[in-house]
Order: sequence, then structure tokens, then C-alpha cells
Amino acid sequence: MIYSGVSFFKTQLGENWMDPNMVLWLAHYGRPPGQPGYLSPRVAIHQYSDAGKIPGITGNVDLNCAIWPLAKIITGEDAELTPEEHDALMLVETS
Repeated sequence: MIYSGVSFFKTQLGENWMDPNMVLWLAHYGRPPGQPGYLSPRVAIHQYSDAGKIPGITGNVDLNCAIWPLAKIITGEDAELTPEEHDALMLVETS
């Protein structure tokens, strides 16, 4: 997995050099969750904010949206969303 800001990825990296099995975790703040401003079949995660709040954690946290099912991100195998993943995704989309 490659982590990068969208602008840096588009202007400096691109996909041409990537191994076919590599996937992307792209940061682009201020965009709707799951819409990082650069999409390809490789984009698995979108980090859409660095200003999240979590009870019990002091300060801001990063907020991410899994575009692929979490099981596929972790194992690389196709899988359906679990009920918990579906509920978490719906919570992010409606927040």
C-alpha cells in the first residue's frame, strides 16, 4: 500500500511504476468521504480530514473512508462488507 497526498501522487508519482498488486491510501482533505479527487481501481482508502474528534482522545484525529471492503484491504481477497463495516460506512456517509 502506498500512502500519499493526492496532489503529490498526481504530480510526482503516478501509477506507471507501481506493481500490479499495490493499492493506494490517498489523503485529500475537504473532499466528501470516499471521493479523494483521484480515483482508479487501486484507491482503497481516502483520508478526508485531520480534524476528527473521538471521545477519550485529546486533540484531533485523522478520518479515513474505506473505499474497498476492509477484508479486501487487509487480505487482498474479494469479500463483502460485514454488517459492522456497512454500519460504520453509513455513519461516515451521513455525518
